[in-house]
Amino acid sequence: MNPTHHDPADAPRPLSRRDGEGPADEEEPGFWAQAALANPWMRGRRNSQNASTRLYALRENGLYREPVLRASRSSYDGPAFHRLVGWRSENVEALLAQATGAQVVPDQACNHCQRGQGLFTSCPKARNSQTELWATRSVATLYEF
Repeated sequence: MNPTHHDPADAPRPLSRRDGEGPADEEEPGFWAQAALANPWMRGRRNSQNASTRLYALRENGLYREPVLRASRSSYDGPAFHRLVGWRSENVEALLAQATGAQVVPDQACNHCQRGQGLFTSCPKARNSQTELWATRSVATLYEF
């Protein structure tokens, strides 16, 4: 499935994993990583064009892994997850940070990730050409409806 030209109704269910079932970095970039980079959501498209935004900076990175949801919070099918990501530009940033950033070691993760909260299984660290971007709760967490 091509994430840049697709019907959201056909989007696949995101990957999920229970805490402690291995690092999220094991998953090769797939549909949701490619969709994050392509940014088919109206809310994020404007910010991806502006060089002063996080979304623009994150797009400079190559895809590193497929985002993985925490199993206890992964009640989203593909279309519902697509709607959730597109609901806020911050959600597009969170998905792209997950797709382009390496997982940090647990003791360096943000407090939110150390408590096992949020939709994703890990706290990512992403770089761009000028600075290191640590994905904190405001970047790496999807805002739910």
